[in-house]
Amino acid sequence: GEVVHKIIPFLSDCSNLALLVQDVAMAQTAQRFLQCELLLTGGQLEPGATAMTGPDAEASVTRRSIDLCFLEASGLDRDGNLLCADPAVARVFQVARQTATRTVVVAYQPQLNERDGEVFANLAEVDALLIDDGIDPPTMELMPARGLELHRRESGILEYRRLKKSRLKRRTHSY
Repeated sequence: GEVVHKIIPFLSDCSNLALLVQDVAMAQTAQRFLQCELLLTGGQLEPGATAMTGPDAEASVTRRSIDLCFLEASGLDRDGNLLCADPAVARVFQVARQTATRTVVVAYQPQLNERDGEVFANLAEVDALLIDDGIDPPTMELMPARGLELHRRESGILEYRRLKKSRLKRRTHSY
């Protein structure tokens, strides 16, 4: 997604980084800003799209060891399900989340609607959620119920995270 794409240049100080991306545009950005091992998922590229999807992309993700996965949600429902507007992308996201040791989801002005997207995860299945503070109080109350603690940021972004006990030595990221 657009927000996760903007994170890539900030990874330039990371050492020992291997980056697995499913989006061709993100791969181009990574080439410009990062000195790292860069892998593309492969898969099907629909006309007008930049994200590779389909069984080949999903299989590629399952064959990788992913320490940290960044995903972008377009929506959030009242049951705490994180949504992606494109069902094919949602399937790759779901596989990435299941494969990764840790998953961070970014949601900027997500739609709070059960009908606009495909579920790729529940809040209880992710390690952190970064979301803007424009969400309504009932939605905010979903996070603690799913085991995510609130940490406010000065920039108007809310960070909900699950505390982990161990740190990993090699950082492999998936976008």
